[in-house]
Amino acid sequence: MKSIRSNLLVLLLSSLLPVVLASYLLLYLLVSASLRKDFDANLMKKLESFALMAEWEDGEVDEDEEVYQDFGDDDDELVHFEFSEFPIPEYQPSPKAEYYQVTASNGVVFARSPSLQGRNLPLDGDAGITDTVFLDARPGRIARTAIVPKWDIDNPPVTPMALTFQLTVAQSTEGLLTTLAAIRTSMLLAAALTALAAFGVIWIVIRKGLRPLDEVGAELQAIGRDDLSERVDTASKPVELVPVVERLNEMLERLEAVFERERRFTSDVAHELRTPLAELRTLAEVSVRRESISESDRRSYEDATEIAIRMERLISTLLELSRCSSGQVVKQIQRANLANLVKNTWKPFGAAAEEKGLVVHFALDDSTELDTDPLIFGAILSNLFSNAVAYTPPGGKIDLDWQERDGTVALSLTNTTSDLGPGDLPHVFERFWRKDGPDSGTDNHLGLGLALVAALSLVLGVAVEGRIPSAGEFQVQMLHPV
Repeated sequence: MKSIRSNLLVLLLSSLLPVVLASYLLLYLLVSASLRKDFDANLMKKLESFALMAEWEDGEVDEDEEVYQDFGDDDDELVHFEFSEFPIPEYQPSPKAEYYQVTASNGVVFARSPSLQGRNLPLDGDAGITDTVFLDARPGRIARTAIVPKWDIDNPPVTPMALTFQLTVAQSTEGLLTTLAAIRTSMLLAAALTALAAFGVIWIVIRKGLRPLDEVGAELQAIGRDDLSERVDTASKPVELVPVVERLNEMLERLEAVFERERRFTSDVAHELRTPLAELRTLAEVSVRRESISESDRRSYEDATEIAIRMERLISTLLELSRCSSGQVVKQIQRANLANLVKNTWKPFGAAAEEKGLVVHFALDDSTELDTDPLIFGAILSNLFSNAVAYTPPGGKIDLDWQERDGTVALSLTNTTSDLGPGDLPHVFERFWRKDGPDSGTDNHLGLGLALVAALSLVLGVAVEGRIPSAGEFQVQMLHPV
């Protein structure tokens, strides 16, 4: 069965969650791009700072002397890199070391950071920033630029060496990647919490939004099956539900009119048939007693008498149902002993039960008393006993027991059956309902006994329910206030 709540919840979540996930993904991409941009900007600042610290120095040139890499305080140095003279901490050997290197166009390394420990950074690559992997397998970013050392004097001579230099600075991205991983985890957790919170908020909003539907359902459920005079209030309903409620009220009015006509028709027909049936029964009974009739005519009159009795019983039951539905039955509550009511009501059915070989067991406490109407309660028991004896197969069992709980007496009548199942329970209290089968009872039962039980129970304020406690058993339970 489809549920509006479930459908709304699924639709809203399926619409909201992609938006939330896309928002968090976009936010992560923006944060990642910003952090990477800051990382590259910091790397470029270091590159630019190092480029400013490259100078030509005015020294004597020895044409036979090769360009060398030892740049201490030697007076013969032609180019000088100030940053190579100081032990900058981040460029010292360590697990998190950064690197720099100055390489001439002829491939000679003029300066390198102590952290390289004699190794070289990759020489190939254009100016700019690219990804790289260091020899210790750490990921990093490497920045390159061409530099022209400046003279440290006011009137610089012509540059004595036709060399250009490439300055390279490299830094590990481990810290950046760790930060991004932490942000990614935090955002995934935040997305999960957002989804959970959205589920809760949406569920609460849906429940609150659909509460008017629940109220309409509760009001409709409160309308009794035999009393359709109540209507669903439209004053407190949302404008969207008012047309639906108005149509429901109109339908209830039509149903009430139909049932009222049915009750009047049933009552009128039953009243009109009582007199002719009584006359028919009288004629049949008188004819049976005549001595001059043949045996076949006698059997016919006996059959007519039996049919008239059955019809009178049917009419009496219909009239009783009509009286219950129209509220004409008046209760007279008094204190009554439960055991005595059961025993006195059972007496007319004892012979029929014994003839069918039924095993009957009543578990009653002689001290249990009820505030009830003995006549109405006795009529309920009488119809239950009649139904149980008629529909229990030969050799079956009938059990009556009770339990006192929460100010009520739960009276349960259980009888053997071979054809009733859970699917039949909604129909057992309907008028004229009989299930065809080996236990369908006798022709004396027209399916009105349990219908009258339900109607009389409603008058008496007793809750009655049909059950299948186990396979092959049918039970009627009554909850009667003590």
